[in-house]
Amino acid sequence: MATVLPSLEVAEGVAIIRLRSENGMNALDDAVSDELQRLLDEVESADGIRALVLTGEGRSFSAGGDFAQLAQLADAVRTDEGAADVRARVRQNSRIVERLRALDAVTVAAIDGACIGAALGMALACDARIVTPRATLSTGFISLGLSADFGTAYLLTDAIGRAQASRWLLGGERFTGDAALRAGFATAIAEPGTLLDSAVALAERWSVFPVATAGMKAGIRDADEGGLARHLEHEADRFVAALRHPQAQASVAKAVAKLAR
Repeated sequence: MATVLPSLEVAEGVAIIRLRSENGMNALDDAVSDELQRLLDEVESADGIRALVLTGEGRSFSAGGDFAQLAQLADAVRTDEGAADVRARVRQNSRIVERLRALDAVTVAAIDGACIGAALGMALACDARIVTPRATLSTGFISLGLSADFGTAYLLTDAIGRAQASRWLLGGERFTGDAALRAGFATAIAEPGTLLDSAVALAERWSVFPVATAGMKAGIRDADEGGLARHLEHEADRFVAALRHPQAQASVAKAVAKLAR
């Protein structure tokens, strides 16, 4: 299946990035990650953008990492040279969450359908998250014998606390939009037909005073004191170490074979 790259549109100071795919699941691979970085370049360099909404086109926000690419990574990490390359790729792709957190513009994730794995990390990097009742959220990593990427463990713990995050990360459960709202993951809930409008409206309300908003966001980032950057460096090492283990190798192979049926 050919990769469909994310799109960007800007209207009245609000940018909208849509994750897209032919099947509507909007899986993430290196090509999608590279394009997201390029679109963030555009957002950062454009004048007058005070808010960004990140959403998915079709039936999902994003089902997370692409299984075909994950199988390639699982094969690559069997050698030390390949493992080093995978680590570098994981770290490069995780810059997306750093850049989302660092934007002066208000960022809102509008989530319908599946939001799994790395996609959950991207949503958590936003200032606010609006979900639909039918949204399905899961970290997903543990079911494949993997450690987290895209800052998911760090950002989830920051958002909902250690006890709740442990349940999401170690239990591997799937949560509905209503459960996500109760847990503190979601800022608000909206019906699918009004999701994007609700996200844009929230982004506009939170960005009425762009200079003050940028200062406030800088103050929030100060509380982090560089913790995310340090975490992402170690996270890449842990991801590769888990992926090299025979249990993860077998789990990934089984998942890819199931998907191919």
